[in-house]
Amino acid sequence: KIKQANAYVPGWGQTIFQSANEMMNNDIYRKRMDDLQIKSWSDLGKRAEPGVSFNRQNNSINIRGLDQDRVLTRVDGIRLPWLDDGARGVKGGLEAVDFNSLSRLDIVRGADASGGGSGAISGIADLYTLEPSDLLGGDKTFGALAKTDYDTADSSWGANAALAGQIHSNTFWLVQAGVRNGHALDNRGDVGGYGAKRSEPSPEDYDQRSFLLKLQQRVEGGHRFGLTGEYFKRNADIDSMFEQGAGTSYLYGENGTRKETERERVSFDYSYKAPGEGGLIDTATAVVYWQRLRLDSSQSGVRSVDSRARIIPGDPFRYGFPSGPYGRSNSIQQSLFGVNTEFTKRLAGASVSQLWTVGGEWYGNKTEQNSSGYDNCPVIRPGTPAPFGPRACDMLHTNQADVPLSKGSQWALWASDEFSFADGRYTVMPALRYDHYEQKPKSTESYASNRNGGALPPDNGGGRFSPK
Repeated sequence: KIKQANAYVPGWGQTIFQSANEMMNNDIYRKRMDDLQIKSWSDLGKRAEPGVSFNRQNNSINIRGLDQDRVLTRVDGIRLPWLDDGARGVKGGLEAVDFNSLSRLDIVRGADASGGGSGAISGIADLYTLEPSDLLGGDKTFGALAKTDYDTADSSWGANAALAGQIHSNTFWLVQAGVRNGHALDNRGDVGGYGAKRSEPSPEDYDQRSFLLKLQQRVEGGHRFGLTGEYFKRNADIDSMFEQGAGTSYLYGENGTRKETERERVSFDYSYKAPGEGGLIDTATAVVYWQRLRLDSSQSGVRSVDSRARIIPGDPFRYGFPSGPYGRSNSIQQSLFGVNTEFTKRLAGASVSQLWTVGGEWYGNKTEQNSSGYDNCPVIRPGTPAPFGPRACDMLHTNQADVPLSKGSQWALWASDEFSFADGRYTVMPALRYDHYEQKPKSTESYASNRNGGALPPDNGGGRFSPK
């Protein structure tokens, strides 16, 4: 990979303090990401984090051999969900991150029953976006960052820029925007053409856009209030040449797929650092947020007539459908609204030093799935024989929801005590966490249109204590 230009300023990823628990994490800061040219999850695993990879089959992160929703992923403390529509193969969501907007990322291997939270079965990926202070070193009141790069792996160009400034003495702002355009990831295949024998990747054109806005107000006494808006969208148009021509259901040049990933977030955050010792707490953080993640996979093509339609003149068993113009749009969307908070207090004794942390989390979620489309499938009378195997129209149902709408919530409380003794040579970090969840499926008009939907599944809920 060739970096065309890369200009940055020092001061990335400042932290309030570093505990023994944080030292066990593998923190990667902005400068190292630039030095190693890390722009994606795949780059991270190859160059900085052995054992971390990105599964392109289900668009999820893999840590220690587990992936999908068994890796807890957060952006600025806000959960980034992994979605699965359960029927149409639309999966992902964890790729909805522009790595150029990050100030720092932490990889924690293993489960965590304290602030890590439920879902952290194989590990945690904590991502932190740029702060105004990252560009405003020393006494600066204005800072800028700009860079561009070219990647031969997918013949893509990227550009990213960020501006930050200080208004008066205690008001700060940051604006960041990024763009990337590229093509299919090269696989070194050398067989082109159409059909299953093709080994080259299908032609693809993608574009990615991201935007980040932060406003922060500092108040005397160690208080800081912040407002963040974030937007990410990636579109990819794929010419599915594997599924065109002889031996397939589509005519030459008439089968394309468009995949979209979109994430929106608005959050309000608060942080506090005690100006001196002796107070009730040392630090406090809280964030209230709304987030929506949507995945969409659409297909448009022209189908050929099934050869079984010619076995008997007149096609009495209706095998010749669908044929002609054919389209599908399959989507899944999840909206989240929640709040996280955490407090710390350090107690220094003559022989034992303790760092107490208590926190809580609550969020509500709403998940929707839908399939829409068009074809020329006729109404087939129930009981019509199918002597030559299942008809395509018997299986290609659309304009329905395959799973019901689901509304739910989850809350958790946790406490941990990190204490060290023998002059800091030994550290013990016990913790206890309680999680409670509830999911309630709801019927919709779209789900009622699903002839195979059946009765709604029952409400699901429960709670569990987790020790550490």
